[in-house]
Amino acid sequence: MNAAFKMTDISAGPAEIFRAQVAEDLGGSLLLSDENELFEAGLAASCLLKPAAGDEVLCCRDGHGAFVLAVLTRAEPQNEAAVELPAKTWLKAGRLRLATQAVEGRTGELDLTAERFRLQGGLMSWNFRLVHLAVGLLSSVFKAARSRTKDCSLEVERTASVSAKRLKLKVQDDLTAGAGLVDLKAQGAVKIDGRTVSLG
Repeated sequence: MNAAFKMTDISAGPAEIFRAQVAEDLGGSLLLSDENELFEAGLAASCLLKPAAGDEVLCCRDGHGAFVLAVLTRAEPQNEAAVELPAKTWLKAGRLRLATQAVEGRTGELDLTAERFRLQGGLMSWNFRLVHLAVGLLSSVFKAARSRTKDCSLEVERTASVSAKRLKLKVQDDLTAGAGLVDLKAQGAVKIDGRTVSLG
């Protein structure tokens, strides 16, 4: 066995901290190996990076059992790394900056509350089955955007403003607009084309 650092725990007896290698992921625990034996160990609550087979880990073992404290080296550094957090996790920071080539997220429910929220992108694509937005003031700026959704509901309490060099709206079936006052202004021509046009 590797040289171990001994600690004293009156309730559990002597404890040792040593290096080991992950032999297999058993689901709720890990099967570890050192120079002499195979043994089962749990994952310490502070070890957020989930070990994979072949990884070298730092372990602590006493009379209560063995736990993996940290992942020291990865067997396959290029493989995906999984970070597991408790059921309810709070992340608090004065300012958080995330830099990555791509972000992919899967969740049953996403709740985002912010005094000021800014989203900026060169090309943005999103696909929703049902979208419901309720905002007091909405301002979005995109260089290029593409959206596709089956159902979309937008509620604006105060003012919604859309400014574009060219705006194209295509509706397959019916388009219904209701307003107390409608003001349409165009610098060039206004064209209304339909099988039946009724004004008044």
